[in-house]
Amino acid sequence: MSSKIYLLVGPKHSGKTTALQTWSEKKIVSGFLSPKVMGERFFQLLPSRKLLTMEAVAGEPSFAVGKYLFSKANFQEAQVHTIENMHTGWMIIDEIGPLELGGEGFDVLLKLLLGHYQGNLIIVLREELLEEAIQHYQLQAAKVIQKEDLDSL
Repeated sequence: MSSKIYLLVGPKHSGKTTALQTWSEKKIVSGFLSPKVMGERFFQLLPSRKLLTMEAVAGEPSFAVGKYLFSKANFQEAQVHTIENMHTGWMIIDEIGPLELGGEGFDVLLKLLLGHYQGNLIIVLREELLEEAIQHYQLQAAKVIQKEDLDSL
């Protein structure tokens, strides 16, 4: 299990990713953020800040969640990037949602990190998924934080 695990929770569209973008500029951080840029959803790889589109283009292999189709290739690139950068003291996974709780998306990545990453891990979750995620990933020892708590880390 990681040295310290933080569960950053808040409502959908409450500024969790934006707060993490600002906070991560002051730290050596790996992993990824999930910002919206001009209405389009991206993975922002850390520390490089490279953007990968989250949603699949027509005909591309994808995961379906509600009305969204997510790019399997870009999920894979974000995963590989995260694994290759496991040497930093801080790791952000933004975010774990219904896809992961159903065993897809970043589920395997998160399980790998929980078993092998030795730094400080911040996992972003929506409030309504907190209890389910704690049970699914056995995160009872994790500290639940809000975006206002980031500056104290």
